[in-house]
Amino acid sequence: MKRRIRAAILAVLAASVGLVAQANPAYARPDCDVPDPPPICDGAGSHDPEGDLTGATRVPAGVSVTGWATDPDGGRVQVDISIGGTKVGTVTASSGGSFSGTVPARPGGTVCARALSNGAGSSKLIGCVNLAVAVDPVGAFDRIERSGTNLVLHGWAIDGDTADAIWLHVYQDGVFATAAPADRALSAPPAGYPGYGTGHGFAVTVPERPGDGEHNVCVYAINVGAGTVNTELGCRTYTVRHDPTGALDEVTRTGNTLRVRGWSADPDEPQTPTEVHIYDSGVFVRSVTANGHRPDLPGEYGPTHGYDVTDLPANMTPGPHTVCAYAINRSHGVHNTQLGCRNYSVPAPLPRRRSTRSASGTSTPTRST
Repeated sequence: MKRRIRAAILAVLAASVGLVAQANPAYARPDCDVPDPPPICDGAGSHDPEGDLTGATRVPAGVSVTGWATDPDGGRVQVDISIGGTKVGTVTASSGGSFSGTVPARPGGTVCARALSNGAGSSKLIGCVNLAVAVDPVGAFDRIERSGTNLVLHGWAIDGDTADAIWLHVYQDGVFATAAPADRALSAPPAGYPGYGTGHGFAVTVPERPGDGEHNVCVYAINVGAGTVNTELGCRTYTVRHDPTGALDEVTRTGNTLRVRGWSADPDEPQTPTEVHIYDSGVFVRSVTANGHRPDLPGEYGPTHGYDVTDLPANMTPGPHTVCAYAINRSHGVHNTQLGCRNYSVPAPLPRRRSTRSASGTSTPTRST
């Protein structure tokens, strides 16, 4: 009798399992419990979790994520979060399915969420969000403004590990110039950092480097928190010109006088005439004022910086001579600029003539040697 009862129970159980297998063929397939199950495993009867990653935001503590995840087999679902393909943490959905939490930051451009299965199903990627995550500072060195002999450097900088202003270091021609905070108000928070406020701009004033010519200035954002690099925000070149400029265009000799023509201007006082000193064979001859009309000059200086002297005494010693012109510095420069040199020459005088008498008593002129 007991054997008959046991056989009947087993028969009922077998029929029940058969009905379940027939109604839920996906559950009966062992190949559904793999990372990438075949299409038959989806839809009714699937045991994979479902969900969505609805948001990812950089915050000082890391990356804040939000979304939802549920599992047909019930229970609270754990969700793995990865950045740039590397897992950085796990958050757990509530009994209602929603999840929110903060995971550590690491460099990457995409934040993804994978829901872990609670039962017979497989873990499932439920969404990704494009987010540029940085642990080193970011920012930009936007422009340089000139203010007399000073430079004003403009831009912004932020470190995702803190909402506070960070420090900058400025170098000129490879030499440390100054340190300053990036704490000026921007019109809006930097892109990708909506919860960090607007106080991340900078306008740093540094003096120009001495010496006319091209110089280089670089700005670095100093790291705080998890990063390891002080980020170079950019480098820019600028040109210093305080010494006067100009040219010696022409030197010509007519008899015992010279004509000397050219132009000169001082960048520090471009509307004020510059004094020009003229030397002949190393000897000072005259000082002239470069205030003549020269419509061909560069527009930054205007048309009234020419000089044209026609009555300079020439050095009449026979042989070559050199005339040089120097623009005299007016303001911040350190040199009197040589505008150029030109050569002229004075020929040797002809030999004197003398007379010799011939046998007939007539005189014949000859040249002395």
